[in-house]
Amino acid sequence: MSANENRASHQRYNLEFDIKDDLVYSMTEQTKTKSYYLRIKDKKELKGKPIAWLLIEREEHYVYDADNSVRTASLRLSYQRITHALQQGGYRPSPFTANFEHDGYSGQCVDLTGGGVFMDLPGLKGQRIGTYLMNQIVLWVEQWPDAVVKPITLFASDVKTDEARDRRNRFYEQFDLEFNYEDPTENRSGVSKPMVVNELKSVSYWDENIKEYSLNAFAYVMIEKTDTLEHAVSSLKETQNWMETHPFQAMWWQLRSFFAR
Repeated sequence: MSANENRASHQRYNLEFDIKDDLVYSMTEQTKTKSYYLRIKDKKELKGKPIAWLLIEREEHYVYDADNSVRTASLRLSYQRITHALQQGGYRPSPFTANFEHDGYSGQCVDLTGGGVFMDLPGLKGQRIGTYLMNQIVLWVEQWPDAVVKPITLFASDVKTDEARDRRNRFYEQFDLEFNYEDPTENRSGVSKPMVVNELKSVSYWDENIKEYSLNAFAYVMIEKTDTLEHAVSSLKETQNWMETHPFQAMWWQLRSFFAR
């Protein structure tokens, strides 16, 4: 992995705001970006081949006060499945986002969902991709352990079946989020209980079927696959040429192979 890829890109610049009495209040902004890939295997067939590759684009943005403390911050995790359509500008699902705010009146608070969590990857439901992305958010907000977690609202309209309800509720509860449900017997709608960041729990079991790859590592995997494919094609061509130049031996070889099954 090159030094450039191992280092998240940074942009930093100053903003100045005029305040009465001719005072100037200065803030500094910083952006960090990083791109990498996820290899997804079926969680029920961990020894099998990958079922998908995802491109992850991570962007962190910070605004600092004059004393270098963080005033606001945001995290954006965009994801896209690697398919032929990607090369042609394929569909990009809604990203996972989170925000941090700090002011002198209400203190520190974090928003874990940016208004909602939606996973739109057909055929990959239940493969822990949402858990991976949400876990990245939980790890990110751990920078502010005493920050208040903004309430998360669950809507009954978001879950059409009992299975969908159970999956959604487990998704949040695995991070130690607890809810006051409006319908305690059904648990379809509710609001998360008050808590601070250090009461959240990160998880790691997603790594049983999900593996992170740097840009360089992903390129190596793709090159290796290409070389294997090219070798297979070359061997097939050699076999075809031999069969064309030795038709009787080829027929005898095919008959032996057939009856040996």
